[in-house]
Order: sequence, then structure tokens, then C-alpha cells
Amino acid sequence: MIVKLGGTLLLILLGLGLAGMMYEGYVRDLFLETPRDLSELISSGADPNKFLDPETMEPYSGPVFLTEIGALSTPQLKMSGTLEQGFWHGPWENYDEYGELIIHGTRNMGVACGPWIEAGLEKTYEPCPPGLEIDWSHIEPK
Repeated sequence: MIVKLGGTLLLILLGLGLAGMMYEGYVRDLFLETPRDLSELISSGADPNKFLDPETMEPYSGPVFLTEIGALSTPQLKMSGTLEQGFWHGPWENYDEYGELIIHGTRNMGVACGPWIEAGLEKTYEPCPPGLEIDWSHIEPK
């Protein structure tokens, strides 16, 4: 009986360890996922664009960025955001050739929502779904 109980206890501990590793992987993937270069993805459709992983041809989900050669002949961040099922979803930012933030707002599956700053002017779209809208008040318009 002690052996069986010991084996059961061992199985429970192994199961908890496996669950812990699965949770750890989920948290790592959710919060620490390395952003992917948008130029590596395939764009399909129009307004809104849908971005596909070129290896699987499936819609891509995760953080992305785009760079271009800036005014000082060095790579500059041009765009950053997150894709969900291939569509822009969540905070979205666009930068000029000097690396200055010029447009920012939130997208809901590719569609602009909530308040935006575009070329220093505020613009408001339909409200974002609960939990998606970002407070941009800490960023001064340029």
C-alpha cells in the first residue's frame, strides 16, 4: 500500500510539474514573445490587410515591428503593434524617418477604434471593445 501511495504521489507531483511548465510556457509566450519583422510576413487582402506566416500560410498572431532606413542612414523603427489572427489588434504606432511617434491608436481586428493621434491632431473612432482601448494621455501629440 505504501508503494502504491508513493507511486500515486509521484504521479501527482509529476502532473503538477508538467502543469507548471505548461503555465510557464504560456506566460513566456504571452508576455515575452519576440516581436517579428513585419516585412517577413505575407500581406493579403486590403483594408484591413491580413498578414500570413510565409511558412504555414496561416494568419500570424503576435507582436510585430517594421524598420526602414531613416534620415541619418540608420535603421529606424517605422511601425509597431500586435497582430491577432493576421489583423492589427491592440495598440498601433507609426514613426517618421527621425524616429518620432507621429500616429498612434488602437485597432480592433484591423479596424481603428477609440481615440487616435494623427499628425498631432486628435481623432476619435467608434469605441473599442472593453479591455482593448489604451490610455494614450501620457503621450504628447507632436
